[in-house]
Amino acid sequence: MPQTKIYLALGVAAGVFIVDRVLKHLSLTGYLYSSGSWLEFGYSLNTKAVFSLPITNTLALLVGLFIYLGLLICILKYNKTLTDYGYYLIGWWLIMFGGLSNLIDRLFVGGVIDIVNLAYGWFNLADVAIILGAGILLLFYFKKYGR
Repeated sequence: MPQTKIYLALGVAAGVFIVDRVLKHLSLTGYLYSSGSWLEFGYSLNTKAVFSLPITNTLALLVGLFIYLGLLICILKYNKTLTDYGYYLIGWWLIMFGGLSNLIDRLFVGGVIDIVNLAYGWFNLADVAIILGAGILLLFYFKKYGR
């Protein structure tokens, strides 16, 4: 049973990663474009950090790589412990694959490709995966340790 949970978690996160990469490619080639009053699909390159903080792309890339490698080491080290919590792994892998997609953008494009613009700002599916993954982790943390 734990193996099934691991494969499910990896499959969900990998699927989100693949869809994110495809959507980013479509936005770069101009095939993903739609404009509306509060929702727009298109292309925006974020060369700053999360929430457009004024940090250079190089610094954001270095910090992102450091955090990414730290999380990966933790996941690999505690993998057997994490499988005891079942779908908790989905949260970790969503964060990891979302972060990987954004790091690929920073390495090869010079910034993160954002494809969706809601009235307040641009984001992409990888950003949603990271936030959703963090939400899952918080949910399971509070479920396990209470408040």
